[in-house]
Amino acid sequence: MVSMNKGISIKKVKRKRKKIGTGSVSFILIVLGLLWAFSFANFSIGDEILKSIGLPAWSNGSTGIHYSVFYALLFFIPAFVISIRRPNHFLSKTSRNISVICLQSIYCF
Repeated sequence: MVSMNKGISIKKVKRKRKKIGTGSVSFILIVLGLLWAFSFANFSIGDEILKSIGLPAWSNGSTGIHYSVFYALLFFIPAFVISIRRPNHFLSKTSRNISVICLQSIYCF
């Protein structure tokens, strides 16, 4: 402790670093899900992967329901569950918040 002239003491606060672990993997799943679900400059990674394995990305050719968004749930739901189970890991809380936003967006879709 450091004492000041007027008797006020200031404690030095040490920040405890969160460990990188299973909860941190949830952030990687969120990034993969976002890359899978959304198009960037008319290019969608999810669409290209689905085309390469012979699955349609859209329900009606290039219009209709975009299936890639629903396949992204395979990334968002595990990310949410992992972030709930490992809340003390690095980026786990951020992953939980982003996954909730993504899941709500898909639900409202």
